[in-house]
Amino acid sequence: ALQSLKGTAMGIEGRTLLLIGDEEELRLGLRSHCRGWDVRLEEARTGTEGLTKAQLVTPETAVVDLVLPDMDGRDVLRQIQCWASPMPVIMLSILGDSRLVVEVMRLGAWDFLTKPVNWEQMQESVRGAMAGRLGDPSHRQKPYDPDGGGEAEGWREGLWIGEKMRRVSKLVDQLANTDATVLIRGETGVGKELVALALHRRSWRRGRPHAKVNCAALPGELVESELFGYERGAFTGAHQRKPGRFEQVDGGTIVLDEVGEMPLSTQGKLLQVLQHGEFTPLGGRGSLRVDVRVIACTNQDLERALEVGTFRKDLYYRLNVIKIWIPPLRERRDEIPVLAKYFFDKFTRRYHYPDAVGISLALMEHFLTYDWPGNVRELENVIKRIVVLGEEAGVLEDLARRPQPEIAGPSVDSVHSLVPLKEVARQAAMQAERALIQGVLTEERWNRMKTARRLGISYKALLYKMRASGISPKP
Repeated sequence: ALQSLKGTAMGIEGRTLLLIGDEEELRLGLRSHCRGWDVRLEEARTGTEGLTKAQLVTPETAVVDLVLPDMDGRDVLRQIQCWASPMPVIMLSILGDSRLVVEVMRLGAWDFLTKPVNWEQMQESVRGAMAGRLGDPSHRQKPYDPDGGGEAEGWREGLWIGEKMRRVSKLVDQLANTDATVLIRGETGVGKELVALALHRRSWRRGRPHAKVNCAALPGELVESELFGYERGAFTGAHQRKPGRFEQVDGGTIVLDEVGEMPLSTQGKLLQVLQHGEFTPLGGRGSLRVDVRVIACTNQDLERALEVGTFRKDLYYRLNVIKIWIPPLRERRDEIPVLAKYFFDKFTRRYHYPDAVGISLALMEHFLTYDWPGNVRELENVIKRIVVLGEEAGVLEDLARRPQPEIAGPSVDSVHSLVPLKEVARQAAMQAERALIQGVLTEERWNRMKTARRLGISYKALLYKMRASGISPKP
């Protein structure tokens, strides 16, 4: 049987397959069949181990189990799809639910197989994935763009709706077609990556490669090889040359997320690229020249890092040519209704809950007074929970129990006079309520009866709120 399978596996002999999964039966079965297919098998029991090993051995394809000891297999898939050259991923699950299949394929999986494994299907899927990776056009699949498509577009529309983010958008327009290095700063979850993406997509480089490297997500010793690559034999396990991200996106844009976490040993090489446009791969003897725009993001206090010596001063001044500050969500409360609605629609589509009731005004009022320490990402996760559980009571209780951050003080540009806190909250709530009502009215083509039903209030209450908010009936 193995011989017959080997005979149909033409074109993949000697290639490398990575298995990420801890199920012993699966591991033993794939070992046996890979010997028959003449395919080299690398194994990892956890998602973290698998992502690290993938950087070292550069397999042509990965088989990823949906259930892993440390994370969901879909999270592994998402991280792989963010790489400049993502390898094809075959997902495995004991469940064959159609919604799960659709979700996994939308995330960019090459194939979805159920367990127990049909080994002929597995062999054919591996062969097709490797052939596509190696350049056979008959097997080539359109790569998934994790930053493109409807979800990111919708997020961006919501992101720019508030006054403060419109100012950021204008700054992005001014900077997009320059090659200036930009440092994007702000708390975790405010949308720094989307601003970085907008800088790329609005620039003349938009048709060229774009990649993001999360410096905090990789072990320190792997950051340098991820960015600058290595030559064959550079270290134990370096069986072949691996180009780094700078080489892969030559002519395009690279986003260095959490740049404050970059090891000091790598910071010097980054400075060399910024100053001279060249670097030397690990184990290399000569320099490579590249034309890459660098955008850096961080939520860290880099000035403090300078004081304690974990960040180079020369690199800091080279990165900090132009700074974009993204305000936290608590300073952008006018965006909350729009973002909440976007995330609600997104998750009702994803989980096939078309009849889900919208967010109540009572919960929205709580959203508008809550400080959102996790910012937009926290709002997204809260809405996801509401859609999945189908109820709001537990979410209200959970938000009430969460500790609120200690805020040192409002930003200089947001304070014009001392106003009682309750009045600030009231004004923010009125502005957000007005934006929500206007948005639903527009969607319902100014049908006030349908709008009232969508908002969960009476027709008279809607008319009262329209008058109080200064919303005139559409002529």
